[in-house]
Amino acid sequence: ASSDPDDIVLEQDEMSEVLPRPTPLSFSLMTQLWAPGGSLDLACRQMAVRYNLDEGSAGHLVRVFGRTYSDCSVKQEMALCLSNAKLRQLHKQSLSIVDQFRNKTIPTFTENLTLLQALDDDALPQDQIIDCIKKLRDMFVQGIYVDAEKINILASLAMSEAEVSAQKSPQARDRLLHPALQFSPVSIIDSAASLESSQQKSALMAQMGHRAIFDYELSTPRYSEAPDLLWRLLDTAKPRDPGEDTGLIRPMDDPVGHASALQDLKEQAKHEALRVVALLRRAVLALARKSDFGELIFQLEMDELLALEDNNLALCKCIAEGRRDHTAELLDFTPKQPSLTLKDCEYLSASSPVVRNSNPSNLGGTCVSGSLGGMGRVFVIAEETTVDDSAFEGFLDGDIIVC
Repeated sequence: ASSDPDDIVLEQDEMSEVLPRPTPLSFSLMTQLWAPGGSLDLACRQMAVRYNLDEGSAGHLVRVFGRTYSDCSVKQEMALCLSNAKLRQLHKQSLSIVDQFRNKTIPTFTENLTLLQALDDDALPQDQIIDCIKKLRDMFVQGIYVDAEKINILASLAMSEAEVSAQKSPQARDRLLHPALQFSPVSIIDSAASLESSQQKSALMAQMGHRAIFDYELSTPRYSEAPDLLWRLLDTAKPRDPGEDTGLIRPMDDPVGHASALQDLKEQAKHEALRVVALLRRAVLALARKSDFGELIFQLEMDELLALEDNNLALCKCIAEGRRDHTAELLDFTPKQPSLTLKDCEYLSASSPVVRNSNPSNLGGTCVSGSLGGMGRVFVIAEETTVDDSAFEGFLDGDIIVC
């Protein structure tokens, strides 16, 4: 109520890209990362950094008309405010935190995951599948992602310093804008493409089988389940030397190299953490088969799923069906703009349509190919979660894609 009607109150950020239309199960899992007591809070406690979100807060992510938005005021409140003394302390700690992550956290994590990967979820009774899901949830939120958030904090600080350092050097700016990240999906795919053709698919599946087009959406098949989606990525790959080590932490006197190396470590932390998400999906699907929930299982929130029992199955199915149908209705009214003001929210939630004066000159976009203007038929991709060729049915050479 204290906001100006024209101030932006909700905005799509990087989470909106990786989780554009989240199911309740995925959304409830991801909000636990930033809620009080979640991954970022625990990481801050271990690094002696103050986390500003009050107990009981739901965090900065909200679902509006079925899409992921960020509450601007809450996100601003969550921003870490560090004194110069604390920045110097974190600089001193960074190398030890990186060493701990690489030489202790990852090996221990991999060992613990091996037993869970070997489980046959379908052979377990329903209550043990739920116990397995809880263990995986805790491993993700209170385990590996806590360490990932520590790396994220260090990477963010290093990037800020590198941006200042690179302002007067075009060469440094270019290095900062185009880092070679060994653990990014693009680099992993390019490395696989450099192998003999007979080895490419098996090597790529070993590295990327646990990933997905929407990594954090539990309802999305992993590449191991839909390999054709992965093989397509090889077609546009640019073979690179897999022996090139881009992940060394550079000395502090090279801020750009130091920031790039931490960005790569950030990619590695995410890459490893997503192995837990893949196992979570596998266990959730086993529970769906055991309880005869089917795809409706993704319409439950995580706490509801963990409390699932034989005597509440019918009620939970009704709740899940209601959410599925309600979301389908909302999608017809989904706003196109990536930011919403209070005024926008009132227009969109009006009981009857409200006509607003629109200014055609506001139409615009980002040029992602070439530098000159062009004329062509507009081809609109309305469904951003489509992952197969159906998204491009009717597309012709020369069409301008709007998405």
